[in-house]
Amino acid sequence: MITIMQKQLRTKQLVLMAGTLSLFLVLGYGYAVWKIFDMNRTVQALEADVQLQLSREDLGRKAGTLLSETAQERSKLDSLLLADNEIVPFLEHIEGIGEIADVTLDVKTVDVIGSEEKQDVYEWLKISVTADGSWIEVYHFLSLLEHIPLALVVDRVDLTVLKEEDKSTNMWDGRFDFRVAKRKPPSL
Repeated sequence: MITIMQKQLRTKQLVLMAGTLSLFLVLGYGYAVWKIFDMNRTVQALEADVQLQLSREDLGRKAGTLLSETAQERSKLDSLLLADNEIVPFLEHIEGIGEIADVTLDVKTVDVIGSEEKQDVYEWLKISVTADGSWIEVYHFLSLLEHIPLALVVDRVDLTVLKEEDKSTNMWDGRFDFRVAKRKPPSL
């Protein structure tokens, strides 16, 4: 027969085992919950990395699309700038315009004026010329000069009638200062 002491001992053992088992279960559940939170943090970090990578790829695609969509416009804008190897032919073109307008043309100065902004892709070629001829010829030269298909800014126009012995003649002296945008040489 089982005595009361044995029953109490048996009950104590069962309660102790149940308590120990409960403690291990609570610790196991706590560890599992901690691991789940840790995994969630890792997954969130990976999701953020994936989103960043996807947004970078999307920006890259958009930039590529933008470059291809604007290629023609950029080419048109680029055609408005002189290249370094086009300066002498441009000056010859100005002299040719003088011949077309039938003026006596003299190129006085040619200077390069650097751009103030570092990111600019152009700088200015400043040119001063004089043109002598009749009013119509000098005005025709100015008109042709203004219609050159380049980024050209006329800074100064000075037209003076030439006089001989205090009498006006049909001859005019034109002085023109203008700037033409030219591509900057590549930076090293």
